[in-house]
Amino acid sequence: MANDTPRLIALGIASLTILKTLNKSFGRRGKSSESIILVCDYSAYTIPLGYIFKAIEKNGLIVFNGEIILSFITQQFDQPIDEISKGWKTICEFTFQHHVPLKLTENLPIIDGWVYVNNDKVEFC
Repeated sequence: MANDTPRLIALGIASLTILKTLNKSFGRRGKSSESIILVCDYSAYTIPLGYIFKAIEKNGLIVFNGEIILSFITQQFDQPIDEISKGWKTICEFTFQHHVPLKLTENLPIIDGWVYVNNDKVEFC
């Protein structure tokens, strides 16, 4: 992939505690087998809402190929935002065409807060 292609590191799955704290953002959103809400690390790119990622990598290997839509973005202030700004940590909803890959949900930890060190992260690219 080209070096200018946006990439975003997902640290893990947002816990129920986080989702309750961000009730204004996620309280209205229904649970779906096609989407997942993830805590994302500081972004090296500005990425707009609706951006379509083409793959997910783990440890440099592609673990999923297909379209993944960045369908919702928020931050600690519980306000929807229309882009991930460079340098921001965010909580994002990603929507898949058919269903969230089991490999993704099996291998990511549940995250309860903003400060988290994770060696099992994945990268959307």
